[in-house]
This record gives sequence, C-alpha cells and structure tokens, in this order.
Amino acid sequence: MDSPDPEPRHPEEPSPQAASTETAEARQDPLSDDGADTDSRALHPPLDSVTTTGIRRSLSDKALPAFLGTIAGALLLFALTSTNDRISRLEDRVDAGFAAVDARFEAQNAKFEAKFNAQDAKIEAKFNAIDAKIDEINLKLTAVIAALNATTEVDAALDGRLMGESPVEEPAS
Repeated sequence: MDSPDPEPRHPEEPSPQAASTETAEARQDPLSDDGADTDSRALHPPLDSVTTTGIRRSLSDKALPAFLGTIAGALLLFALTSTNDRISRLEDRVDAGFAAVDARFEAQNAKFEAKFNAQDAKIEAKFNAIDAKIDEINLKLTAVIAALNATTEVDAALDGRLMGESPVEEPAS
C-alpha cells in the first residue's frame, strides 16, 4: 500500500520517483569516459525553476497568513494615518490656544497702555497746572516788587530801619 505524500503536489511539479529517475539519467553523461557524475545541471537545477516553484509552493501553502499579513499591514497603515490626522488636529488646537492666549495678551497690553497713557495725561496735566501756578506766583511777585520799589520802604528795610521800635520818620525838608 502506498502512503500518501505528506506535502500536496502541483501538477507542474514532478513526482519524487520521476525526479529520481531523471537524476539517474542525468548522471550518465554521454561525453564522459568513465561515466562519472559530471553534469552539474542534474545536481543543481536552474535557479529560475527552483525560485518559481518555491514561490508557488510558499504562496499556496501560506495563502491565509499572507492574506492576514496584508490585512495587518493595511490596518497598521490606517492606524498610522489616523494617528497623523489626530496629531494634526491636536496641533491645530494647540495653535488655536496659543492664538487665543496671544490675543488675550494683546488685549491686556492695550488695556495697560491705555491706563498708562491716561495716567501720563493726568500727571502731565498736573505738571502743567503747577507750571501755570508758578507763572502766576512769579507775576504776583514781580508786581509786589515793582510796588515796593515805588515806595521808600524797600530802602528803609534794606537799611534796617523797619526793624526798629520807632516809626520811620521822614526828614522834613
């Protein structure tokens, strides 16, 4: 009784028995004098057939894992893309928050500028009022000095006669 092959074969692949007969036939090189194994093609089949056969076998044997791997890759790509979208939205929210804070700072700065300008205007008005009062006092002092110069009291004060106990007497002439 024949035992079933452990691996399923494709119709294009030769059976193990056929491969052994082909190998035995290939060993007999007609050009060889002693009939030794000189054909390297029998021992090493062409790379194209080995690669094609290996790929077909691996794809047919691993169709479900290949499909699941493709699905996993697609899900990973989707996750990375959605993560990038989330990061972009987060950056937009942070930028909007910074813009709001900047606007608040600008409003606060404008408010402080207005307060300082109002305070500066008040101080400037007070200095102008003080300057006006000083000018007014200066005019009054000038008028008093002019009035005193018109009388003899300034000369008497300079001579010290106003400080005495006796009233000032004017010489009779």
